[in-house]
Amino acid sequence: MFSLFLILCNCLFQSAYGQITISDSSAPNSAENIIYTISNRSIDTSVTGPNTSWDFSGIVPTAQDTYKFLAPKDINSAYTTVYNGDLGLDLKNPNVNGSFAFFKNSSSDFRTVGIGITVPIINLATPMPYKSPDIVYRFPMKYGNIDSCYYGGRISLFGMNASVTGKRVDTVDGWGTVKTPYKTYKCLRIKSVITETDTIGSTVVSNNSVQYKWISATEHIPVFEVDAIANGQGGTSTTIKYRDTYKNFENPDGPYVDFIANDTNVFVKDTVRFYDKTVAKLSSWLWTILPITYSYVDGTKNSSQNPVVVFNDTGTYTISLRGMIPSGGGNTKVKLHYITIAHNSSINQTFYPRELKLFPNPATGLVSIQFDKILINNNLQIVVINSTAQEIYNQFFVSNGDQMVLDLSKYSKGLYFIKMQCENQIYTGKVDLQ
Repeated sequence: MFSLFLILCNCLFQSAYGQITISDSSAPNSAENIIYTISNRSIDTSVTGPNTSWDFSGIVPTAQDTYKFLAPKDINSAYTTVYNGDLGLDLKNPNVNGSFAFFKNSSSDFRTVGIGITVPIINLATPMPYKSPDIVYRFPMKYGNIDSCYYGGRISLFGMNASVTGKRVDTVDGWGTVKTPYKTYKCLRIKSVITETDTIGSTVVSNNSVQYKWISATEHIPVFEVDAIANGQGGTSTTIKYRDTYKNFENPDGPYVDFIANDTNVFVKDTVRFYDKTVAKLSSWLWTILPITYSYVDGTKNSSQNPVVVFNDTGTYTISLRGMIPSGGGNTKVKLHYITIAHNSSINQTFYPRELKLFPNPATGLVSIQFDKILINNNLQIVVINSTAQEIYNQFFVSNGDQMVLDLSKYSKGLYFIKMQCENQIYTGKVDLQ
């Protein structure tokens, strides 16, 4: 009898304290950037069930990226009416220019209500609202729940039809704790089997997948997720993502990235040429320079293989190059204080960068930028870079007043560099986020 009593108590304890329930508060519901780490290692996804301990702490990272959730108005005005009040996610699809998914969160579910694509050449942002939404999560989410839905939408553009039709089957097939290289969480695991057909004109593409997501009650994205190749035992993962913070690590599957400059000690307004010296053949380049008092010239930009840069102020500059190989592996080379810029008395001081008026500073989230009157109704570019040389914000907009507000509340405390550029005129500043 005593043994039965212990068993009963254990079951009640697990029921009361072991399993968690996921509600709408665990879904993304505001504009935010959330960092995740990527790995191409494989794990066995067949292990699941009640009170399971998943230990993925030994996963080897290969790259990082962010889920960028935005309000429709911050993506393109074409989406404001169709997806008013919804939440957009940059899908970063290399095969579809400017592709976004739009979501709506409620107490009953978190659903995909449509997508947005940018038509090539004419650069036209085009919404495709779903006639039937894709129910990504249904709330409250508990162990043992099984749910399914059919979803899709269709549009006609310039006489060409495009459509998405699909079916989702979700099963909450496990609960317990999951340990990642970042943290340990109480979680539910959801297996999603997705069968989707995408059609553009006469081109038909099957977009089927099996996804596994470990969901906690405290994060707005899955704390661990994988795409898998289905098999009878549950599947072997092909791509892994997990919630993380910014890390400066070297991808063991990526290239050894390196670069040089034709000169590292020059004057203000002199030209410096950078050369990619990576032994492996790279498929993409991303250059970052701190501080942000510089300009790319000769038709080059931050994604050029060998950019040409003019430095607009004295001091030392840190240069970093993020290189990717065709298979997807990438690494970053950082050279601290690599370029030294000295003052040349013959330089006209009026060409120096002007200082941005930022307030409050220090700030706790919202930062106001005061413009010069001459910049009103001009096309401006705003770039924000953190203290580890990571570009976290880059947007073009037309100013209709002499002030704008940046929301940095989603970022960690520290020093941030802000650059605003209008044609050849550069304004710079820095803000201490507390």
